[in-house]
Amino acid sequence: NISDWLFNVEDVDTAIHMLKRGKAAGKDNITPEHVIYAHPQLVMKLCNLFNLMIAHGYVPNMFGSGIIVPLVNDKHGDCSKLDNFRGITLSSVIAKLFEVCILGKFQNFLVSHDLQCGFKAGVGCADALYIVQQVVNYFNKCVVVQCTSLLLMPVKLSIE
Repeated sequence: NISDWLFNVEDVDTAIHMLKRGKAAGKDNITPEHVIYAHPQLVMKLCNLFNLMIAHGYVPNMFGSGIIVPLVNDKHGDCSKLDNFRGITLSSVIAKLFEVCILGKFQNFLVSHDLQCGFKAGVGCADALYIVQQVVNYFNKCVVVQCTSLLLMPVKLSIE
């Protein structure tokens, strides 16, 4: 039944209260403060919008777009080097609210692979580096064995 998967006003209100203040606006020029301090009817309107999106299986293209902004990694470093910058994307606040509502409602159904390291609680860069190191070590051992076999094969053929 689709009504089991729809959002209620409390879901949206909870998502709004999870927004961080002082963040930049996305392409729609809406800041978190616009939503946080808006009239309470906005919560009901957003709830209706999100439920229509679920019911019709449609998400606006604008929810997937953002503004990429370069940030300096080390202010004391060389700002003429590209390596000293990282990019962040300024996304729509309404899209963020929809994401939080989706995660709240469907989190138990959204699982990732054990080898997923990014954007996952309790897992970080050190875990990813360990996995890469293990893969490289494995293939280095395999290559040595295969190369040894290939080197010995011509010797064996020349003896026969």
